[in-house]
Amino acid sequence: MKIIIMIEDQIIQFKSFEQKRIYQKVAEHLVELINTNELSVGQRLPPERELAKKIQVSRNVVREAFLALEIAGYIEIRVGVGTFVVSKTPQISNMGGIHNLDIGAGPIDILAARKTVEGEIAAISATTATHDDINSLDQALVEILNDTKVEDTVNDWPRIFHTRLASSTQNPIYISIVDLLWEQTRGPLFENFRKHTKMRENQNVSQDHRSKLINCLKQKDASGARLAMHQHIDAVGDILTHLDMT
Repeated sequence: MKIIIMIEDQIIQFKSFEQKRIYQKVAEHLVELINTNELSVGQRLPPERELAKKIQVSRNVVREAFLALEIAGYIEIRVGVGTFVVSKTPQISNMGGIHNLDIGAGPIDILAARKTVEGEIAAISATTATHDDINSLDQALVEILNDTKVEDTVNDWPRIFHTRLASSTQNPIYISIVDLLWEQTRGPLFENFRKHTKMRENQNVSQDHRSKLINCLKQKDASGARLAMHQHIDAVGDILTHLDMT
């Protein structure tokens, strides 16, 4: 795309540059290899660790690239077996268009932002949460524990829990920020991570940290609340980064 700019009565055409995430660049490179038949349909791709070492990026970047390619329909990830090229053309999305390779922010970046923001929200809430706020968090935690498929239900209780925590700061700006972060958390790339790393089977650890957080709010322990939130998000990060998919 060309951008025309007037400088001292002279018309100059500048090229615009699209800012791309690293995983998107890796995914686009793999698509080039598929389109040129250097990677053929049915071929098994190298494992994440091996490919990351060869192209000198982190394993998480390769994992995010694989997941983006799977969403687009180029590859299939078979956990414990390998990753295979299944198509040379992208799938049609539910909206009728072709899937592109920019699926949004990667899960590791999302979790880093959530740790910073939600950790401070937890600390603030320890000083501002009312009795009703704490009761509403207790209720949300009970709902999470009673639902073995929380992400599949109409009521997304983990998201409700964190939104209610933000609400207990009595600051609507924090609610908006947390809502934005959870829109990213429930995006397609993170959801594909969740599917392959079986996060639903690791729910108990997350709920222990949420329970500790509520207890800290009851005791007005800001440092403890911040730590509980950090531990909760770190535990999710450990699931995403340490479980092998390929």
